[in-house]
Amino acid sequence: MIELGHFLICLALIAVLAYQQRLHARHIAEREKEWALERGALLQRIQHPEVIVSQAPEREVPDEEFLTAEPDEIDLVGSVQTGSPNGD
Repeated sequence: MIELGHFLICLALIAVLAYQQRLHARHIAEREKEWALERGALLQRIQHPEVIVSQAPEREVPDEEFLTAEPDEIDLVGSVQTGSPNGD
């Protein structure tokens, strides 16, 4: 009688473990499927980027405003030197 009780307990434990393993495998498969979809979407965006064009109307700049614009400040950034760093 005791052996039958041990057998039933072991059988129940094996059934519970098999059920948990099946649930875990299903969860892993769903996660892999979601990751595959996300990777596919990212590859699609990388390989075929979407060009967004601004719909704002372009404003014409009058000549007076263009001429009175602030001068470039490129001289404040640095200067271009030719030749070698040794001064040759």
